[in-house]
Amino acid sequence: MTKPYFSIIVPIYNIKEYINECIDSILDQTYPNFELILVDDGSTDGCDKICDTRKGEDDRIIVIHKPNGGLVSARKAGAEVAHGDYIICIDGDDWVDENLLTEASDIINKSDPDLISFGYYEAYGEDYHAIIYNESKKYNRNEISKEIFPALIYPSREEKFPNNIWAKVFKRELYLECQTSVNDYISMGEDTACVVPYVAKCNSIYMSDKCMYYYRQNEKAMTKVKKPLPWISPKLIDSLLREKLSICKYDFTPQICARTLHAVFNVGASQFYGDDAFPSVQRQIQKHYSEMYIRKACDGTALSNLRSRFIYITVKHKLVYVLFVYSRIRKK
Repeated sequence: MTKPYFSIIVPIYNIKEYINECIDSILDQTYPNFELILVDDGSTDGCDKICDTRKGEDDRIIVIHKPNGGLVSARKAGAEVAHGDYIICIDGDDWVDENLLTEASDIINKSDPDLISFGYYEAYGEDYHAIIYNESKKYNRNEISKEIFPALIYPSREEKFPNNIWAKVFKRELYLECQTSVNDYISMGEDTACVVPYVAKCNSIYMSDKCMYYYRQNEKAMTKVKKPLPWISPKLIDSLLREKLSICKYDFTPQICARTLHAVFNVGASQFYGDDAFPSVQRQIQKHYSEMYIRKACDGTALSNLRSRFIYITVKHKLVYVLFVYSRIRKK
């Protein structure tokens, strides 16, 4: 097989009912020069066998079997064996337009950006809702600083940059550098942890208003299931963003702080989805909210709207009952 132009990485964990649709949408691409890297992250529902079967059908498919280690470790495993000049990440329960790679190739040939960000569809069964962030445009480094950086992590207005890792095309070397820096223990906000440092290094970005990705609204997905979220992710992402963005001339501190407070607010509220009694959960939340990185986030955040003020007051003053009420409302 000739050297692939695109490497497509698909992490897979117990999504047997969706994986064939995802694979089919990739193999049906109108642009043929790619490799498909299927990373079986310790599936127990038969996805491992499906991957091996599909590998026998097309020599562009590479299969990696590994013990379950989470989404970050699966993406790292795929990136380490990727041969393409560009990397595309696709979640195994989603699918893509057959012209995704053709559109990406055309943009690269015309504009040679460091990153391409497409629009996408939120798929609710047979109903699709288009999500488009901007009209098609190439941004140079100066425009990135002025127009994208202010809305990159935690925007203070309606505009924002999509931090999802899917529906994007990355240059392989830069992607590998950013993805390998993400801690495997991050299981909430892992896209942001990779994409934000990547964008900070870009000299050019192409935002396309074409929707080439179908993001399935899967009620079984981790982000949909109401359960206690891990405390470690916000702390690790806060540290990563402060380190990786410190070299930028742009001051991201207020956005990082606001994002951290929002994350620990959600994690705190989620603790009430477990089986522990209220007093036990209260002590746990108060203990975590006393950590230095959270106190630092309170000191550095920008209170730009009612949402950020509400979150700030709740976290800073450890208003656990507010979190409890919020969790009850969200659980309905």
